[in-house]
Amino acid sequence: MPRPKRSYVYVIHVDGVLRYIGKGSNGRMYAHMKEVKHRLTRKFDLKNVSPLFQRKLTEAVMQGAVVEEIVLADNLTSKRAYKLEYRHLEKMVYAGKRHLPQRDERTRRALTLLLKLGPAIAVTIGEGKPEVEAVYRHHDLGQ
Repeated sequence: MPRPKRSYVYVIHVDGVLRYIGKGSNGRMYAHMKEVKHRLTRKFDLKNVSPLFQRKLTEAVMQGAVVEEIVLADNLTSKRAYKLEYRHLEKMVYAGKRHLPQRDERTRRALTLLLKLGPAIAVTIGEGKPEVEAVYRHHDLGQ
């Protein structure tokens, strides 16, 4: 499969369930599984794997799950990819408010807050800054 062009928005499904929405360029989409595959070649303690998405992804692969990396849109400017990723995350948060069990209320509120903070931080300090990435680093889905 040819690599996506320019910036792109992608999803990762584990056994058909959406688990991650992200944006990237070059091989960013493949970095998640590359890290998992590298980890599986050496001795490691699963409880020490972080972030949580990497731990869950590693565990799923160890259990034989099917992992799909899917490009939703490519050949985008960085700004366009950012906006599209935001829309997809926002859609998931609002869908979650209707479908997730009550015990996930804290997660829904946290995601809603992060989605509101992200654009403000990006405008204030610049889209590509580590602080902006940190806001969106916590948007693993289905955890």
